[in-house]
Order: sequence, then structure tokens, then C-alpha cells
Amino acid sequence: VVSTQSTGNVLFAQRRSQEAQRLRDPKLNGKGVQQAVDLKQRISNFCRQEFGLELVITSPMSRALMTCDLVFPGNKYPVLVSSLPREQGDYPCDYGTKKSELEIAFPHRDCSGVQEIWWS
Repeated sequence: VVSTQSTGNVLFAQRRSQEAQRLRDPKLNGKGVQQAVDLKQRISNFCRQEFGLELVITSPMSRALMTCDLVFPGNKYPVLVSSLPREQGDYPCDYGTKKSELEIAFPHRDCSGVQEIWWS
């Protein structure tokens, strides 16, 4: 799952890059939520009929998990939370949230294949 707009994207667009870089694991903002809702509507038939979607893979970044929840709600498709798709940077905005905290925030997602500190 590729995430939609986060609070960090807005700060970067406003040329507030230092502030954006200090955000740890930025969450979706209102526009990002709407983008995910729109994406769900656009791809629902495609995934079901034409593509034969069998598995959704998402990063453990909060914005990716939030996007996944909005685009693929419930248990219709199996979701694999994997630390392989991740940010490649050295700023707090590129670091994730600990697995134990993700399990509290996203109890319906199986994070068993993710290490506690998965972004290093």
C-alpha cells in the first residue's frame, strides 16, 4: 500500500522541511483520508474482478496502515504488514512506530512479522 497525503507532505509543500523532518511517523491528514476513500472507490471493482487481488502488502508506517484500513477495510483481503517497504532516510519522519505501539493502534492488523524496532 502506498500511503496518501500525510501531515509531513503538507509541511514540505509549505517549505517547512525542517519541521516536517522532525515529525516521527506522520499520520494521514484530512486530504490523505479523502485520497484513500477515493482510491477505494476507484479500485474496488478492478481488484475484485479484473486483477484478482489475493494479498495486500503494507508498510508498518502509520500512514500506510491508515491508508490500508481505508482502502481495504475488514478482512476481505489478507493483509501482510512487512517492514520491507519502508522509507529510506535519516530523519525522524522516516522512522516508524514501535511494533508494540502499532499493535495497540491497529489491533486488527497482524504485525507478528515485524520486529519491535523495524526501521533500523
